[in-house]
Amino acid sequence: MSERNSEQIRYRVTGGVFLTALAIIFLPMLLDGEGMRPVTLDPIERPLPEVAPLKRLSEIAPESDFVDRARTLREAVDEGGFHRNTRTRVGEPVLFVPEDDTSVWAVQVGSFSSPENARAFSDRLRGDGYEAFVSSHKPKPGDDEIINRVAVGPILDSGEAGSLREELAGRYDIEARVMGFGS
Repeated sequence: MSERNSEQIRYRVTGGVFLTALAIIFLPMLLDGEGMRPVTLDPIERPLPEVAPLKRLSEIAPESDFVDRARTLREAVDEGGFHRNTRTRVGEPVLFVPEDDTSVWAVQVGSFSSPENARAFSDRLRGDGYEAFVSSHKPKPGDDEIINRVAVGPILDSGEAGSLREELAGRYDIEARVMGFGS
């Protein structure tokens, strides 16, 4: 018999003796019908921690015009979520005809009645490395028609916007146009 086998046998015998001893000690306690007797401990008396007095909300929260701003925004937005002045969906970039004081531009590369088509073209542009986005717009006030405009931007230099317009028009064989970009 090898030394390794004899060592394994010794460990097994030792483990068996240990488990037998545990069974001899604890099985009578579990099977005698009484089980282990419960031990009752005296409760520990601890003083309650001191709690600071409650403060009124007006003492800790600053004055806010949130309710007034929310009301103003609600009045400025139609039932479809479009801003009444810009006719662009709230939260999306606003594209407009550039003016003399325009400081941020975008290049509009397409207009789609289908949001899925606009999203697909935007995803294609993003896949090609452009910062494309979709801006939903109602062409006429009170109209239900929605145009989903795909654009690339924002761009901080009008010359760069013009160069990008030419690049995109040539690459995708489209009529691109430089627009003002706002929020």
